[in-house]
Amino acid sequence: VFSVFLFDMLIHVGFNFASADVYIMTAHWAFVIPVAGGYLIKEQSSHYALCIMNYALIIMITLFLLWHNL
Repeated sequence: VFSVFLFDMLIHVGFNFASADVYIMTAHWAFVIPVAGGYLIKEQSSHYALCIMNYALIIMITLFLLWHNL
């Protein structure tokens, strides 16, 4: 995941490719957020309190984004 992110930063920031079109660049790095969230949930599954906090955070973000996009 990090190597893809570095490559995208190289072509978009380093070579200034499509730097004015933010919506094009977002698709290249936005997949990192759910991958990182899933990894956190998997790694903290043995810690009940942290797992509940992660689920609560995901639910709050989901509700906020639903409200924001309606």
